[in-house]
Amino acid sequence: MTNNFSINYYERPKRGIIANRNFLWREREIPFYVHPRIDVNFVKVALTRISKESCLIFRHKMHYNESLFSFLPGKYYETELGRRREIPHKIFMPVSRIDIGKIIREALRALGLDYEHNRRERNLYITIYFRNIKSRFKKYFTQYYERFTQTFDTVYDYRSVMHFQKDEYAKRRYLRTIRSVDTYIESSMGKSQYPSFFDMKLINKKYCSFPMIQHPQCAFKGYQHPRTPHICKCLPFTFGNQCENLLHQLQHCSGEQFFVATNIPSHTTIRVGGKCIFVIGAERGKKIELKLKFISPGYQRYKECNERNSVEVKTHSIIAVSGFLFCPNGKGVHFISPNNVVILVSYFSPPTNFQLNISIQKKVMEMVILIKMKIIFKKVKHKLYFCLMLNGIYSKELKDFNLNIVLTTNQPFINYYERQKKGILVTRQNLWSEKEIPYFVHHKIDLTFVKMAFERISAETCLIFRRQLHYNESLFVFLPGRYYETNLGKRREIPHKIFMPISRIEIGKIMREVLRALGLDYEHNRLDRSFYIRINFRNIKARFVKYFTRENACFTKTYGSSYDYRSIMHFSNNEYAKRFRKTIRPRDPSIESLMGKSQYPTFYDMKLINKKYCSFPMIQHPHCLFNGYQHPRMPHTCKCLPFLSGNQCETLIHNPQHCNPGNFYFAGRMERQSILRVGGKYRECNERNSVEVKTSNDLAVSGFLFCPNGKQVELTSPYDAVTLVTYFIQPNHSFIKYYERQKRGILINRNFLWSEKEIPYFVHPTIDSTFVKVALARISSETCLIFRFKKHYNESLFSFFPGRYYETNLGKGKEIPHKIFMPISGIDIGKIVREALRALGLDYEHNRYDRDNYIRIFYRNVNSAFFKYFTKNYARFTLTYDTTYNYRSIMHFSADEYAKKRYRKTIHSLDPLIESSMGKSQYPSFYDTRLVNKKYCSFPMIQHPQCLFNGYQHPRIPHTCKCLSFTSGNQCENIIHQHQHCSANNFFFVTRIPRRDTVRVGGKCVFFLRASAGKKISLKLKYHVPNIRRYTECNERNSVEVKTASDVAVGGFLFCPIGKGFHFISPDNVVTIVSNFFPHSNFQLNLTYVEW
Repeated sequence: MTNNFSINYYERPKRGIIANRNFLWREREIPFYVHPRIDVNFVKVALTRISKESCLIFRHKMHYNESLFSFLPGKYYETELGRRREIPHKIFMPVSRIDIGKIIREALRALGLDYEHNRRERNLYITIYFRNIKSRFKKYFTQYYERFTQTFDTVYDYRSVMHFQKDEYAKRRYLRTIRSVDTYIESSMGKSQYPSFFDMKLINKKYCSFPMIQHPQCAFKGYQHPRTPHICKCLPFTFGNQCENLLHQLQHCSGEQFFVATNIPSHTTIRVGGKCIFVIGAERGKKIELKLKFISPGYQRYKECNERNSVEVKTHSIIAVSGFLFCPNGKGVHFISPNNVVILVSYFSPPTNFQLNISIQKKVMEMVILIKMKIIFKKVKHKLYFCLMLNGIYSKELKDFNLNIVLTTNQPFINYYERQKKGILVTRQNLWSEKEIPYFVHHKIDLTFVKMAFERISAETCLIFRRQLHYNESLFVFLPGRYYETNLGKRREIPHKIFMPISRIEIGKIMREVLRALGLDYEHNRLDRSFYIRINFRNIKARFVKYFTRENACFTKTYGSSYDYRSIMHFSNNEYAKRFRKTIRPRDPSIESLMGKSQYPTFYDMKLINKKYCSFPMIQHPHCLFNGYQHPRMPHTCKCLPFLSGNQCETLIHNPQHCNPGNFYFAGRMERQSILRVGGKYRECNERNSVEVKTSNDLAVSGFLFCPNGKQVELTSPYDAVTLVTYFIQPNHSFIKYYERQKRGILINRNFLWSEKEIPYFVHPTIDSTFVKVALARISSETCLIFRFKKHYNESLFSFFPGRYYETNLGKGKEIPHKIFMPISGIDIGKIVREALRALGLDYEHNRYDRDNYIRIFYRNVNSAFFKYFTKNYARFTLTYDTTYNYRSIMHFSADEYAKKRYRKTIHSLDPLIESSMGKSQYPSFYDTRLVNKKYCSFPMIQHPQCLFNGYQHPRIPHTCKCLSFTSGNQCENIIHQHQHCSANNFFFVTRIPRRDTVRVGGKCVFFLRASAGKKISLKLKYHVPNIRRYTECNERNSVEVKTASDVAVGGFLFCPIGKGFHFISPDNVVTIVSNFFPHSNFQLNLTYVEW
């Protein structure tokens, strides 16, 4: 333990709300009484402003003894801090010249919020003149309670409603009792009429916190919402579940929100007549010199300056901290910010036509030295360039000159340009402003290759490429040429020409030139290339020497990326050679054969593009590990290396079944051998059929490829770590094992699937169309498919006809409309759903290739006309998308389906608990709809977060996850909040000691029972149920589903309130109980459980 522990302990909880629970109120609904001499309307307004921002409710009472707070007449605004013994709690206030802000201040003090100027670190912000304070009120300026209060990570706020004015409680008028270190804010202290964001954060943290309800990580100092606890409470100018977005400007505000301060002064006029926000930023380590002046009509000048008729100027680095108020009083203001950012927020109500003049200039904080410098260049073997950047102007002239050089201690002038080596152009004029780029392809060039190249770029960025049929409508034009060539970045000539051969096309080189057209320079043109490669200029064709020079090095940024031999922007070792000679020789010989052979852009290639084209600086995202960066399509998360996952790229991916489960191997002095499962033999060595061996200490840098060609490689790593990454598209299994994985599911062949997402259907007049409509609505509600009822047979794709059984063919056939047969009486909606899904291409569940592990088919009991529905003919032509066998799938037959004689079994389940529930489902299961959505409602170009609990991309909101019914969240990471008809406790831990619990299961509830690993659970279930509520039929809406599989997405057996109990032993160490009673009831379930 460190020596300064006790000091730091009290240093952290500085000002705020009392930590001791005895001084806080237990009630969330607080009755209050107002003395008849006081105007009750002022008190109501003050308490309403508190109630609006918290979960507290204040009720006005007519009698003193019925209240907890009582407002009584007094000369000053006074009360005790927090709850005391005397009830009601007395709050004194004047009866005339009432200040609503001070009523709020004292009400918050009564709730336990201490005065702002009593924080322990106040000496850094204010000075207290005790000699000017009336002796009776000195107690309100002392720090008695600073060690008993908590601040919950809030910062000192001059404009807190809890802060005194500069002359509060002074002995004589105009004597200062408080002096602010920040002179601009002093006039605004103690004038607030509304509680600040941090004031309400402190109250809500103590009174309105719900620690058991999970909520997302909140940006911009947000916190759990006091009334909607699963989202964040945000600053008034931010919104979103995580407070990640700035509000959209209203019509009374200027459209542009962001301004950059440079060394050159700029003057701007903005509209601030509504609820607006503007951000002015400078380089890190700089300050901003700012002049503000209103352009306002004379009649709009206000006598009083408050939050509703002013612009708030925030100069603190934390935007939740209040700033000073600048009102339209005819005067201007001129100041230098303490940080590199200033935020202007206006709240004019009602909206006005105010305009604000802004004069911005970056204030240079480093030492400026005037020197005379003479630069002498000697002509060496190759042409040498030197580049200087002065106030944004680039110079390559060789001459004597006088200049101002800015010297900084942490970033020397030379090192600044040493870092800017290769990458994407700095100057915005050479970058494209469009995010959607139309392109034209010459008729001699195969369009397919160009499309594939664009798809690979678009998949990793926010850029969209659209093909145009006319040359003049495009920005990029692909023309025939002998070589792959284009200019770097945007030029004057539009459209931008990209030349490429018409035969022996390489997709990698098409991508290389497209990225060059976007502003990404060749990798070997980095300023630091001499450390990695040598250029043999004598071997290069004279025409192409320009592609090997570093003339653009000064104008590019690398964003911290390292030299990457396998970048798609790197030339091969003989590119543009005179006679098959080497033009580039790497210092690492193991990588030489792979240079210029990449068919996919590397992680660093896409990072450079995304940093310039797909960056959202105002949307906060977590700190990304392992060189991750802000995601181009989901900017509140990180874009990670392909073998990492998580919001911060903090987790290694789980090795799939074709890889060894162990990720880490430690090298010692003893030689060791390990066998890893990775792949087979291939003719060509590329990213999709090899092992990438990364020897750099930077995981984002590509390594060399080691292919299964029968040879071995031996190397000594330059660092203390080697990373092996595989990307095999198809594992090298035998033919039988390959099809063993593709067991049951939806047809692979696209010819058997429907191309339409809107399917018209016809119902024969003898069939009640209502049942069909309900069945198709259940499919439509879980997918992106839409079904339209048609009155004519010829207008439909599906047609429902009368028949003895529920039957149809699997998938799309030659005959259109597709016929589905069904009985006209005794209709089962679940079987209509089953046959509709079969028509869409979903095979029966019991036809999976692995069914023998779960069921037995008694062919002797099956009606011979229906043998075809029990065979595994389609096993090798279907995909399961990693789903598990599900007895309660709607595609599963019942135990006696199509039997020769009644009550004879055609299917026997190896799990006796589930047999009675087979074929009884009335709704498609989670895995049923997953299979349909994977084929019909998949959006591979729209990225979505990694989904937990077997979730997948949502069919209607594709940037989020489709979750199990008892999970929620963008990643399905949260368990649903229990309904009021459910017991609050979700989790029960099973031990060797038998336990008994009673839980309420009358709504949509979920409960988890877990035992130690390797153990089982012995569980007894029995209902407490009124006789009148016993159901004749057991289905999903009047039962509890008991899931015994380790995969929670797999259905379990149904346990209904029929008066009997049930006892079983689970196959695994977990049991999940899910109830969906509708309408809600008062059912209770007895659980008796013990570890087995």
